[in-house]
Amino acid sequence: MAIEIATVSNTPPPTPRQGEPAEASRHERVRLSPLALIMVLTVALGVTTLARWSTAPEIPPLNEAGVPGFDAAGWFMVSGPAGTPQPIVERLHNDLKAIMGLADVQQAVNRIGVVPVVSPPLADLPKFIVTEKERWGKVVAQAGLAGTQ
Repeated sequence: MAIEIATVSNTPPPTPRQGEPAEASRHERVRLSPLALIMVLTVALGVTTLARWSTAPEIPPLNEAGVPGFDAAGWFMVSGPAGTPQPIVERLHNDLKAIMGLADVQQAVNRIGVVPVVSPPLADLPKFIVTEKERWGKVVAQAGLAGTQ
């Protein structure tokens, strides 16, 4: 099964190739399979963070798009074994923070759909982890997934 769609473009028609009529219409007919139609109609409703993404500023955060308070940003963290000496932890933290601040690293990270965020101070990370565990633990429990490990 194929679906035929008439489209209208606001862009000028391309220069006609040899043998084509010079008055090429801005109206075109496109034949799509149902799968292609689904792909064409896929639209981003919003990003899951509270702020817009610099790589897709036209897509609003879900918080602005009708889901007040929605904030589900994913995050990554590098951790080491318990008891790692504090000077080593601080050096790794500072070095990784500097690397993540490099423009080419940020561009590479953006290309895979990740928004780089500046790490909070080391002293704030344990509280952040506890807060995230509590927050997402509630979500897991409300979804009926608790105890399914």
